[in-house]
Amino acid sequence: MAESSESSTESSDSGRSRNWKLGAVAVVALIGLVAWLATLPRSNNEPTEDERALVERIVQLKNRGIALLENDKFTEADAPLAELAAALPDDPIGPRNLTVCRLLALTEPSTPLEGEARATTVKRAREALESLKATSADSPETAILSARILTAVGDETQAADELLRATKELSENAVLWYELYSVLQYTDDEAKQKIARSALARTAKLKPENLFIAKDWLLVQAQAKDPAIVDTFQTITPLVRPFVEAIQQYTGKDLTAMLAEGEKAAREGDWPLATTTARIVGNILKPEEVVRSDARRIHPHPLAFVMLDFGSAFDARRAAVAEITSQPAAQLKFVSQPVDAALAELKSVTDLTLVDFNSNDRYDIVALTPEEIIVCTREATSEAWRVLLRTALEGEFDRLHAFDLDADATADSDGNTKPADVDLILTGPAGVAVYENQLNPETGQRSLQLRSDTTIAITEPVLDAALVDLDHDGDLDLAASTARSVSLWFYRADFVFVDRSHRSQLPPGDLAADTLVPVDWNEDAEVDLLLISGRNGSGGLLENLRHGRFRWRQFAESANAFADVTSIEIVDADGDATWDLVAAGANGTRLLRTKSSPGNETGFRTTVEIDSAAAARMQLADFNNDGHLDILTAGASDGPTALFAGLNAGRFEPLKAAIDDAPPITSAFDLADLDADGDIDVVGGTMTGLVVLENQGDHEHHWLDVTLQAEQMKGGERHASGRVNHFGVGSVLELKAGTLYQKRIVTDSTTHFGLGSAKQADVLRVLWTNGIPQNLMDPLSDQHVFEKQSLKTSCPYLYTWTGDRFEFFTDLLWASPIGLQHGEGKLAPFRAWEYLKIPGDRLVPRNGRLDLRVTEELWEAAYFDQIRLLAVDHPQDVDVFTNEKVGPAEIARHRIYTPKHKRLPVAATDKFGRDQLPFVSKRDDRYARLYKKKFRQGLIEDHFLELDLGSLDDPQEIVLYLTGWIYPTDTSINVALSQDPTLDGPRPPALHVPDGKGGWREALPFMGFPGGKTKTIVVPVSASLFPKGDYRLRIATTAEIYWDEVFFTVDEQPTPARETELALESADFHDRGFSRIIEHPGDGPERYDYQHVSTSPKWPPMRGFFTRFGDVTELLESTDDRLVVLGAGDELRLSFRAPASDPPEGWTRDYVIHNVGWDKDADLNTVLGRTVEPLPFTGMKSYPPGPDEAPADAAAYRKYLQTWQTRTHSQRRFWTAIRDAEVGGSR
Repeated sequence: MAESSESSTESSDSGRSRNWKLGAVAVVALIGLVAWLATLPRSNNEPTEDERALVERIVQLKNRGIALLENDKFTEADAPLAELAAALPDDPIGPRNLTVCRLLALTEPSTPLEGEARATTVKRAREALESLKATSADSPETAILSARILTAVGDETQAADELLRATKELSENAVLWYELYSVLQYTDDEAKQKIARSALARTAKLKPENLFIAKDWLLVQAQAKDPAIVDTFQTITPLVRPFVEAIQQYTGKDLTAMLAEGEKAAREGDWPLATTTARIVGNILKPEEVVRSDARRIHPHPLAFVMLDFGSAFDARRAAVAEITSQPAAQLKFVSQPVDAALAELKSVTDLTLVDFNSNDRYDIVALTPEEIIVCTREATSEAWRVLLRTALEGEFDRLHAFDLDADATADSDGNTKPADVDLILTGPAGVAVYENQLNPETGQRSLQLRSDTTIAITEPVLDAALVDLDHDGDLDLAASTARSVSLWFYRADFVFVDRSHRSQLPPGDLAADTLVPVDWNEDAEVDLLLISGRNGSGGLLENLRHGRFRWRQFAESANAFADVTSIEIVDADGDATWDLVAAGANGTRLLRTKSSPGNETGFRTTVEIDSAAAARMQLADFNNDGHLDILTAGASDGPTALFAGLNAGRFEPLKAAIDDAPPITSAFDLADLDADGDIDVVGGTMTGLVVLENQGDHEHHWLDVTLQAEQMKGGERHASGRVNHFGVGSVLELKAGTLYQKRIVTDSTTHFGLGSAKQADVLRVLWTNGIPQNLMDPLSDQHVFEKQSLKTSCPYLYTWTGDRFEFFTDLLWASPIGLQHGEGKLAPFRAWEYLKIPGDRLVPRNGRLDLRVTEELWEAAYFDQIRLLAVDHPQDVDVFTNEKVGPAEIARHRIYTPKHKRLPVAATDKFGRDQLPFVSKRDDRYARLYKKKFRQGLIEDHFLELDLGSLDDPQEIVLYLTGWIYPTDTSINVALSQDPTLDGPRPPALHVPDGKGGWREALPFMGFPGGKTKTIVVPVSASLFPKGDYRLRIATTAEIYWDEVFFTVDEQPTPARETELALESADFHDRGFSRIIEHPGDGPERYDYQHVSTSPKWPPMRGFFTRFGDVTELLESTDDRLVVLGAGDELRLSFRAPASDPPEGWTRDYVIHNVGWDKDADLNTVLGRTVEPLPFTGMKSYPPGPDEAPADAAAYRKYLQTWQTRTHSQRRFWTAIRDAEVGGSR
């Protein structure tokens, strides 16, 4: 993984030119080799050694070029793609991808192109386009790429002409029509305006379900006074109905009522009202993810046009080479073990799972029969299986799911948590039944208790179900399919589910999906649902739109290969970091390969037949530990069990001999490493009972087992975080060992990886279900992976020059979160300004300047409107503080406080009577921990810090100075807590005083709190609040706050201090990366080492436009709504002019940084957290801004957007980072 210092990220133009020259030489050599090979004789069409080398070279060029394109490295991608195009001049793959590359170099440079550099880029783009037209002139992709290049150089007329010609041949292509509209959308020419309107009308007719098109067409029709707008209002109404409730929660607008009002106005000819309504409806819908998703489909990103597959001529030669040169699969042998009596009884098993049912770190067998649930266990691998428990069924069920629902992990004697046990969810003809796994603490006996209070009201037969965190709030929800509907049930607490299906746009009732597969299909860190109907031969995607909302998207008919499918498995078969499907059923087993591109849904490329024999059930595992998933199929009548070994490039070969001697599996089976020897065994139902097939392969390959536990590690202790379900089900694991890359979805408590010949993996990345990635370098075999206590969102960081280096100081913008929810539908308030003190010894002048660095290193976007630096000179015998609290303006108003006579409490205790005075008597980075029980990240038991201020002589005002930090909940935790009747959200600090009757009363309900990392808040307290002579107080809260220092002053008058604003001399904005984290050994916040920087992508990308790199000084000099927008990995280098003179004698100097801005995290439950837009502005009353709110100077603001907001983050680089990681190789 890349790591560099501050200076090592700069690139050299001369180096790029040299790469192009070398590439040209290589192209000439390769062309000559191709021509020479064409003349070589072949016997039996067998490839020669030279052709094998050439094939390998061409494939490498394609893979490298595409990988560089996906990482936004357009300059570096040019050389291999140009070489590819020259090597295969008749194959469109090279010219197409080269055209995409050069288009992106022209339209998406990190810094603006000017002069000769732009002219050269334009020339190269035109050359690539001409080569593309020579191979595929009539394709819609060629027309679109051509139009975008022409538009980029200002020739909209020719772009429109070419698109018009294309639409005559491809009149049903909606993407072409919209491309034509987008080219002419803002023209002033009346004739062209007419063409644009016609193109949009055609698009709307072809794609009536596309809300992005519908909202634009609605406004165009209103402005044109088109009576047909009534039909558009009626089309939009049912499309938005599932999302109306959520939209109204944070906008206050009833979209259904507005649409009805607009339709009524149009019918009555009230066109001003109809136009106003259409505009407001469009403004409301514009930021919604459902609309943005539709926009990406109708106006794809250029990378959507990248070709992944060669033409048939080259592919035939490549297949021949692969067949001859491929290595055979590692040998496998399964041996049927002697059947224990307990297993022999189980002759009618309808489903089974292998899971640690009784939490003893060994696999048990949980089997479902028509009459009962049977759990079999054994105390050691050498012992016989025995029945642990039997539970009679109340109804007919045929599917079994084992997951922890109630998060019942328990604490051991050391305070660490023991793993939760699994509960059982049954589905089938009787609907859904939930059984709680209960342990009698006195007898140690296990039992299954049917929970009749789950409120899951499904009584008709369930075809399939999936347990997954649908709303990303840290628990497992239920999706269920019947012959008539799909329903979504969201977990609350204590086995209670709530049906929220009405908030989603679900598939038609007759889909009858018999297979549900949870997967993040479109690479946005949100779990989607694949719904496949084998009986109807159809399928599609329930696309996750966040906040528990889904939208159905039918797969194109040409992509459906689902007829009679009974089993679907997710796999990255060819190691391209994109999910593929393996489907098995009556028509055999086949691989459906896919492609993925930014801004475009994952689509199917090709279907490859693996086996034509029927199969009823299928599972995948790496049986021979060679790093490729193998396929086991079984259960088709009395047919044989079949095994197919996975090979590279998504190929499979049958391994008949591996299972010849095993009895055929005729019903359910499951896979696990039962004997803990590092390979996967099989337990399956046969005609004579359950059979155990022990994997007795050659054991030459290595392996890694990964068990996730959603517990945060901090200070040597583990605590449940509440951010992720206990076993991390639904998380994505990616592993790199040498050149071997693997990707898996967590579906069980343990995920098994084969490592091939590598003795150890180089890197393992966990993408938890809340979107947080966690990298483990050099993970050891058989490892438990705990959720790292690390913030995914907080705020941008400030580093200051301390004399010889930049050092972390604090975080910024904590008072201005936008889109943050305190509970479902309850948006947090924000305050756009802050004043933070920087001590003089933490900001040292150099060369007449004061240098600061502002970085964005978390999963969020930061918006800075203004950054000021003030020098504060004051007498040496007083200290200075600002008020760094989070809270409304009336309690956080800026003021310089000058405490001179600091007083310490005479006592400080917590609710348990423990002495906390040693921790709070001075600022020493030792923090008081005031609690024993933690419920969630950021939520702890009700607690307080009690301070005895001692004997005071008739005071009038006491001013408290409290230094500490907060470890917060996040939006997803807040949403989960608001849905949980057993827990309240964190209560912010309140100040309590004695009530004079032996008790306490609340004196200040909200006193503010320190925002983020260690800060000091100032709390003035009127002495009249205290009973006379009793100056004790309590700071009470349930928030996770740690205090470092507490002191106070009594009746002090302000000491004069002098504030001087310092000029901002430069603000350079650029890409940097992520500082190394420095863990705190105790209860303090983590810090960051600026000198060590990782340049690898750390977070899933946000969508939208960020500020372009370069000099942004003018954007930060005043509050004018022209923002500098930072994304993850960005940095602002700020230099302020240092004061010309030293402070007066006897005085000293500190600084205050004044920021105006906002911060929006990408938490999966943040409102509009997936994208940078809409941008905030100073006049907005809420976020998202109301549909009638806008920045004051509309014309200047539009110019700002066009000039500055032009940069996007790569939508693929994060997802391919592990695949493309440069590591040390196998070990």
